[in-house]
Amino acid sequence: MPTLFVIAGPNGIGKTTSSYDLVPVNTPIINSDEIAKEIRKDLPSSINLQEYVNHEAVRLMEEQRKEKKSFAIETNLADIETWKFLIKVQETGYELHIVYLSTGNLAMLNNRIKERIRLGDHFVRPKIVEERYTNSLKLLNHYFDKANKLQLFDNSQYLLLVGEIHFGEIIFQSENLPHWVKENLGQHFQKKEQKEKSIRDMTINEIRERYGNQKK
Repeated sequence: MPTLFVIAGPNGIGKTTSSYDLVPVNTPIINSDEIAKEIRKDLPSSINLQEYVNHEAVRLMEEQRKEKKSFAIETNLADIETWKFLIKVQETGYELHIVYLSTGNLAMLNNRIKERIRLGDHFVRPKIVEERYTNSLKLLNHYFDKANKLQLFDNSQYLLLVGEIHFGEIIFQSENLPHWVKENLGQHFQKKEQKEKSIRDMTINEIRERYGNQKK
């Protein structure tokens, strides 16, 4: 089954830097920012850069989809339309793997963006960074159980896996969840902890009865 890998998170979190470590080797990564960098100098002034970049990104994705090939995209994941697109692709027979990078330090994100401007990257206003950061986590909370695999990484200092979820079921969580996870996604992890606590309080016979009945 082909896979759509989604490298997601706020501006400045390090999606592009980390992407090649987070998806399988030789998986095409479609990145609108990188497309813009490549064609910005050669594009006639009469053509709208953003419209051209969007069209090119869609064209590249459609090429992969027609051949049922795995591919990756980078996104803030901060709008409903992007989520609708991901689920639509999933419904056509793709596995949906979301790798979500974030931090609780907005100032750090803005500082990283300033540093990257020196390297030719585009500027994003702090207000926009904050809006996308907030919207992205709200939508991730809403669509928490949709992806075949959702991996949460904290990238405040270095890339650290703090959670892995398969269709809403928490497979792994770190002992000390970052504040941004607890604040925005904490209800999902609390349910898991409550379930585990409930199981610990049960007798052996009660456990056998509950899970024995589920297998029938």
